[in-house]
Amino acid sequence: MESSDRLETVPSKDYSELQEKLKESERERKRLERELRTSERRNSAHKFNLEAQLDIAKVISKEKAKQEMYTNLLLRVFPDIIFVFGEKLEFLLGTDSIKKIIDIDDVAILHNRDITSIILRYNPPAFTSEIMLAIERAVTNAGLYGVGEASEKENIIEIHTGLSTYAVNIMPFDREDGSFAGLSVIMHDVTDLVQARAIAEKSSDAKSEFLSRMSHEIRTPMNAIIGMTDIARNADNTSKKDYCLDRISQASHHLLQLVNDILDMSKIEADKFEIYSHSFDFGRMIKNISELLSVRIEEKNQNLIIDIDKNIPQLIIGDELRINQVITNLLNNAIKFTPESGAVSLMAVIIDDKYRDILRVEVSDTGIGISQEQQSRLFNAFEQAESGTTRKFGGTGLGLAISKQIIEMMGGNIWIESELGNGAKFIFTFEFETIPEDQVSSNYLADDTLSDVYNFNGASVLVAEDVDINREIIGTVLGEAGIEVDFAENGLQALEKLKENPEKYNLILMDIQMPEMDGLEATSAIRALECQRAKDIPIIAMTANVFREDVERCTRAGMNSHLGKPIENKKLFKELALYIHS
Repeated sequence: MESSDRLETVPSKDYSELQEKLKESERERKRLERELRTSERRNSAHKFNLEAQLDIAKVISKEKAKQEMYTNLLLRVFPDIIFVFGEKLEFLLGTDSIKKIIDIDDVAILHNRDITSIILRYNPPAFTSEIMLAIERAVTNAGLYGVGEASEKENIIEIHTGLSTYAVNIMPFDREDGSFAGLSVIMHDVTDLVQARAIAEKSSDAKSEFLSRMSHEIRTPMNAIIGMTDIARNADNTSKKDYCLDRISQASHHLLQLVNDILDMSKIEADKFEIYSHSFDFGRMIKNISELLSVRIEEKNQNLIIDIDKNIPQLIIGDELRINQVITNLLNNAIKFTPESGAVSLMAVIIDDKYRDILRVEVSDTGIGISQEQQSRLFNAFEQAESGTTRKFGGTGLGLAISKQIIEMMGGNIWIESELGNGAKFIFTFEFETIPEDQVSSNYLADDTLSDVYNFNGASVLVAEDVDINREIIGTVLGEAGIEVDFAENGLQALEKLKENPEKYNLILMDIQMPEMDGLEATSAIRALECQRAKDIPIIAMTANVFREDVERCTRAGMNSHLGKPIENKKLFKELALYIHS
């Protein structure tokens, strides 16, 4: 008890102060801990921010490098000539295409040079005073209206630099505050477009002139047909009527030739023009052409000289229709452009070629001749040597263009040798095939043979035709040849008449375009009948559908042959003789 009595007692005041200091120390410790944690968080965020900024900077740097790479690539490969000028019209950058018009090795040497120094030092022909005026207008407009409005008033001009033509577009551009920052000059090469436009305009003019000529060419024979018809109707003697009929016949054939030329040209432009080869007598073809043209030759008191190489085989394989068309066209032109009492000649020889059989045909005349300048456009469609030719001699300007197409499709060439005032010589070559001599007699029936069998007395023909006047014409022609004719006004009637009496008819003449059932459908239906005569009876198309594809459709339908309207009596009788007396 004595020891405990001796323990000193701590005053309560000191104890309270001690506790307070301990609490304050604890608070300070916690505050420091909080600050430490905050500092650590800040340091961590700062560190992260620095790392992120570094990453972003790397991305930006890479993207910037990519953009620079793409920009440089674009400037190197972009075909248009582009100049970019700054506020003071100093050169900032441009495409490598600038070197097309400025004799420099590196576009970079233009950096910071103004337009004037570029012009003075390098003198590019593209930078004409016109461009400078356009640039001045662009800068002025940018100041007057503001760059945005000025850019809507783009200065686009067309300039010529030597052999090239450029469309030049001058556009100002601005800063973010809308103030003028510079302008670009973009030069786009439009040489090909300008040339194409010129060709198109020339073609359009040529076609317009052609339409004018064609109107004249069509109206001229139509006027003759209508006029001579009126005269014949009022004529009181047979000789005058016969004269009118002859004139009507000539005008009608001329009109038919115009239609054929137009159709041929349409097929050429549609890439549907074709060559169809078969065996024919070249010498007889020439004889027929000369007989056809003899009237014109006599009218002009001209001399027609024909010289055919005796080594040309009797029969050759080629497109008789097209060869005939070319020769007839060339001879018609020679007769037309040769004055009265002049001479026209036709010569045909075989060219010595060990690889191919080639015929060379020359048509020459003693006419007006053709200048070298005129010859350059002579074989162009819709064109003639000169406009005065149309007024004086007429013509559509299609014949030689069509002839050129025909000859080239037959593996040949056509050209002209002529001088103004000294006549002209048209020459063409074409490939052909020959028929062995031992096959000539069995594969060929001469026209003279056909003439001996033009007696059709007792024959019966069924004619399917829906047009009254056509039935009247063909009925008269066949009736005068001793043929009995039955008519059907459409394909269905023709089918029914054949069903009723299949053995009655020797042959059927079938129009194609008819109501209820057309000629192709009627032919297919006839061939499908069970009786043998329906399968054997000759059916000949008699139609205005004369394209090669039309002929092929007739063949596929089961027809034996094809006659194009208007029908030529000579061809009609040849066809009848082949089938009725076969």
